[in-house]
Amino acid sequence: MASEEHNGFITAIDGKSQDTHKQIYWTYTINGKFANKGAAEQKVNNHDKVKFTLAKMN
Repeated sequence: MASEEHNGFITAIDGKSQDTHKQIYWTYTINGKFANKGAAEQKVNNHDKVKFTLAKMN
């Protein structure tokens, strides 16, 4: 899986980029809860389940 980042936040995964003009962003959850830090700052444990989603945010 290839990814791109800017200031610690994921901006593209496998060629699928966020679109800030359309308010579509990459977000992620850890064990079903939204993360509150950029991916570069977030600590995870060995058995944590991390899921990235490209979605429109309001």
